[in-house]
Amino acid sequence: MESTLKRLVKISLLYAIFITIPVSATNNKVSDITDAYLTRNLVALNTIKAQSTSASSYEMAYMNYRLGLLLMFNDKKNDAELLLDEAESILTNQSIESSSLNYSLLASVYALKAGLNAFSGAINGKKSTDAIRKAQNIDSNNPQIWLVKGLNAHHTPKIFGGSNKKAMQFFSKAISLYSHDIDRSIYWGLEETLVWRAILHKKNKQTEEAINDLKQALRYNENFSWAKELLVKFSA
Repeated sequence: MESTLKRLVKISLLYAIFITIPVSATNNKVSDITDAYLTRNLVALNTIKAQSTSASSYEMAYMNYRLGLLLMFNDKKNDAELLLDEAESILTNQSIESSSLNYSLLASVYALKAGLNAFSGAINGKKSTDAIRKAQNIDSNNPQIWLVKGLNAHHTPKIFGGSNKKAMQFFSKAISLYSHDIDRSIYWGLEETLVWRAILHKKNKQTEEAINDLKQALRYNENFSWAKELLVKFSA
């Protein structure tokens, strides 16, 4: 009887641990994808994608999002849109858990799609806002929420409610939440948030603060290409 009870307790604990983790968000793969993206290693990203065992996982959606970003920066917008469509399809599938982490990634996908296609910009912009609201309702301490809100505020024209002041506040809140005891290999985005805040500091002629943010980003990932480039530029 006692051994049976112990087994039931173990099963209950394992189940409790399992349901608190977003579907398929394994930290090693997410961390590898983030590192490859930050160093602009397209070969590494494609290799990770080719080795993936699941075509409908969080990692695959995240992979497609990161590949889409790199292709967009290389002016391959059509290819980027196809990858973002794949990411959207995965994250809106009914079999995917309705977690804050999944919704914040979906919001990022919609925001990027809004920037790629002017004709569907308003529709995807609204979808991004709706997804970020759902993410926030589930867990407002998810730092990626505030990163996305900051990017949306920064890139949205003032006439439509955009504001660099709001963006700065959102980025700062994200950075504060990233500093808490969370698994940053899953909750990606800290280094980029620091860079975006550095850009806003520079716009406000706060060069010292901008440089400090860039140096901090490089302490987290010394190979972050964008941060290294901006540090040279801002230090000149």
